[in-house]
Amino acid sequence: MTELASHRDYLKVIGNTHQTARGWYDKQWNRYYAAVYFDVTRRLLTGVTRGTVLDVGTSHGAWFNFLKTLGFATILGVELDPERAELARRAGYNEVFNCDAADTPLPAGCLDAAVSSDVFVHIIRLEDKIRVLQRVETLLKPGGTFVVNHASAAAFMGSPEYHVSGYCSYISVDEFVRTVSQHTRLRLVDLRPAYFSWRYRRPPLALHALRRAMRLPGVPKVLAGIDTHVLARRLPPDDADCFYLRLQK
Repeated sequence: MTELASHRDYLKVIGNTHQTARGWYDKQWNRYYAAVYFDVTRRLLTGVTRGTVLDVGTSHGAWFNFLKTLGFATILGVELDPERAELARRAGYNEVFNCDAADTPLPAGCLDAAVSSDVFVHIIRLEDKIRVLQRVETLLKPGGTFVVNHASAAAFMGSPEYHVSGYCSYISVDEFVRTVSQHTRLRLVDLRPAYFSWRYRRPPLALHALRRAMRLPGVPKVLAGIDTHVLARRLPPDDADCFYLRLQK
């Protein structure tokens, strides 16, 4: 039986997907995704001590300004690719560790919070996801928070079964929550869907028209607001392309 590839086998691909946005239209969609991610993460970090935060899977450092705006005093990162780790250092992070997140060289109980967006989707093997979850748990202070997202198997594949396609993995909300509870002592505090792509059904007429108008200025922010404040209350998390967990030690 062929062994399942790991995230290390796709290292150069998974860290450069942001570069695929060439024209205005693609950049508008990226603005929409970013607006959703930042909005959901901001709300999930409500009440968290603004001391030390770790960006798990820092890539080139796109999350630094957001975390700085939230008021974190010390912003750390961990990034496996050495070139992207250096770019993140230049972006302003206090330190970026160039290693696998499961091997982050920090002392136990040093973090107030950790965040990770669009990273676990590329950690292909379940055992590797578990290692990262366990390392983050060790690094968090008692009461510390981990905000993490994952791509939904149901939204992408139409099935809740765990699925790997190339450099991406897809999991259901139930399986991800179960993985956390079975292998760590992290407690689920909140669960929220992110953005919706409507792969298996047509969106309402007004929303369909708005999505087709993505080229217009301001549309990404409006659409992001609809997803996070309206659809998130009406549709299950598995219907979203990805969902966020707030985990607490």
